[in-house]
Amino acid sequence: MDAFNFNRLDEETSGAVIECCRRMLSGQNCIMLHDFRSRVSEITPDKTASCHRREHFNMQIVASWQTAAEKEQGDKWIFEIQNIIEPFNDFGSYPANR
Repeated sequence: MDAFNFNRLDEETSGAVIECCRRMLSGQNCIMLHDFRSRVSEITPDKTASCHRREHFNMQIVASWQTAAEKEQGDKWIFEIQNIIEPFNDFGSYPANR
């Protein structure tokens, strides 16, 4: 698993997300895109465990596997996604396999 934060979801960022989807290896993997705006951004960071309390988008990627070969493919996929998305990652996110 890995996660990234974007301040905007413009044409360039959306294109990178779509490219990540195109590279997905199997139905065991997924990409989730969350819209953190409105009420979630109105709560001050000192009131919750999450410090990401400003309007943004969060993208999570998850690889799952049943065999060692699938794990190797999943690890490669996550690494590819990290390289594609890193230029758009605006600020810190959740710790992952980096």
